[in-house]
Amino acid sequence: MTEALTSGLLRDAEALYEKLAAKMSDELATRYLQFLARLSSIQKNGAGVHQENIDALAADMAAVLKGISDEHLWEAAPTGSGDAPRSSAVTPEIQEWAARQFSDEEICAGLREIEETGGREFCEFVHELEPRRS
Repeated sequence: MTEALTSGLLRDAEALYEKLAAKMSDELATRYLQFLARLSSIQKNGAGVHQENIDALAADMAAVLKGISDEHLWEAAPTGSGDAPRSSAVTPEIQEWAARQFSDEEICAGLREIEETGGREFCEFVHELEPRRS
């Protein structure tokens, strides 16, 4: 993960935590703080991060987002109207990374599928993001 990407994600995640912390359960607050700590560590370590750390971060993020959904906290979440700082420019580094993830054909096919089916709700695929347990 690039430093620009992780620093933006960390900034937004911290802003969201500040907005929702008073309303969330102790269990969710603890999980959220674990997510922030892991994200901060990844942001500081940059390119030296191993895939298992990124997988663990994704699992933490999925659990936090599911918790926010389960606790019906989205109503209090920033709406994008200036509540949380957002970076508006996509850096060339992020554009290059995104271009390596999917071909133009895959992106077009995905967009067509969303247009035809209306897409999926987060709750329909969050379980796919959670770690698989043996």
